[in-house]
Amino acid sequence: LRNYLSGCWKAGEVEEKTIRIAFQIWLKVAQRLRVPVPDASTGPRRQVMLTWDNGRDHLEIEVFPDGVVEYFYYDRENKKTWEAEEPISMVDIEGESGDLARPTTSPYVPEELFTYLRRFV
Repeated sequence: LRNYLSGCWKAGEVEEKTIRIAFQIWLKVAQRLRVPVPDASTGPRRQVMLTWDNGRDHLEIEVFPDGVVEYFYYDRENKKTWEAEEPISMVDIEGESGDLARPTTSPYVPEELFTYLRRFV
């Protein structure tokens, strides 16, 4: 994941701060749960998308260049959805450079996200 995200930044697809936020969210998730590494991609609004899908359950985390993070979960069987949006303070991210895994001020991750991530363990 780190190599892919670094490559996206080097190719000019997204800003480093957007990748840094996405990777820090992934680290926070991975420290707490043994979920598979998400599929990752970039989008037309220069956002980073992290996605898990197991057939029934679909979960996305989208990190936008302005520091807004959107969370979305969908249960295809029960048609249940959950959404949340969190602004990330760019003050915590600006000026950080180098290794994406280097500890920084971690972005806030909604507790409810972990409830849905457990479906992918």
